[in-house]
Amino acid sequence: MNLPEHKVDGSHGDAALAYLDNSFRLIAVVKRSGNRFSIQENKLEDYFIVKGSKHIDKDKVIKTMRGPAYVKSAYAYVFRKI
Repeated sequence: MNLPEHKVDGSHGDAALAYLDNSFRLIAVVKRSGNRFSIQENKLEDYFIVKGSKHIDKDKVIKTMRGPAYVKSAYAYVFRKI
């Protein structure tokens, strides 16, 4: 199935890889507070900032199947294929 939006989480580095892929654009994040979920579509530039002023190392993400530690993270990330 080819869906225009794809939800990914950071557990296996898939969010980091989608963020680095120019064929996807981050359009929202899913925030979680206990059993409550909300969608945030603004201030997306606050996400995918790596702690310690480092960059996302694509080869390391692929090798370890883990994304780096971010300054701000979300429960899930929503990307649109462009």
